[in-house]
Amino acid sequence: MNAAVRHLGAIGAGIVSAFALGALLFNFVLMPRLVRHGVTVAVPAVEGLSVGDARAACTRAGLLLSEEERRHSDTLPPGSIVTQAPAAGVPVKPGRTVRVSVSMGQERVAVPDLRGMTERQAELALENAQLSRGRTAEVRAGSSGRWVRASHPASGEETARGDSIDLLVATGDASDEYQMPAFVGQDVDDVRALVVSRGFRVGRVTMRGASGVFPGTILEQEPVRGSLVRRGDSIDLVVATPE
Repeated sequence: MNAAVRHLGAIGAGIVSAFALGALLFNFVLMPRLVRHGVTVAVPAVEGLSVGDARAACTRAGLLLSEEERRHSDTLPPGSIVTQAPAAGVPVKPGRTVRVSVSMGQERVAVPDLRGMTERQAELALENAQLSRGRTAEVRAGSSGRWVRASHPASGEETARGDSIDLLVATGDASDEYQMPAFVGQDVDDVRALVVSRGFRVGRVTMRGASGVFPGTILEQEPVRGSLVRRGDSIDLVVATPE
């Protein structure tokens, strides 16, 4: 009889222990899982934020952040989030990863060498370099036609894709006018060399006796000083000879 009672007591104690263990498993393992099942969080809006701020926002929401790629952006500075997936506001389970692309800033291109090109050639070169023509300044250079003398930024410098490049264009033609300098009192040989080197011609040279001056000194000139002349014009001189 005592043995049977002890046996029943042991069985009862085992049942109680099993029940207690089951309660512990339910309370500390199964119940938390059941409670968390179906729990979601909203993905934060991280586009436009820096990587550090975006990571902090994801951490506060119980999410992870992964930098998937880097790309150029015309509007966002380097290190900013360009795109995100999932999108902001989408409900996800805690622990999910938000994938983002990060800005590298504007794409940079080198300014082509435009010097010596016509305006049309320069425009095509800028277009091929994904740049555009900006303002135009002109300088009279005395040569025929219109050609690019310089650019700003200068050739070889890097600038953002799509930027405008300003041009300095030299203009002129064969009929450009110049102001006649004073040749009177100078040596005829020196003046003759200067006139020819500047694109003019020495016309009629008249010799005249003159006292008090060295032979070969120019006494008169035509056109006179200050007159407007063009390349190719003739300059007549009166030159002193010994009396």
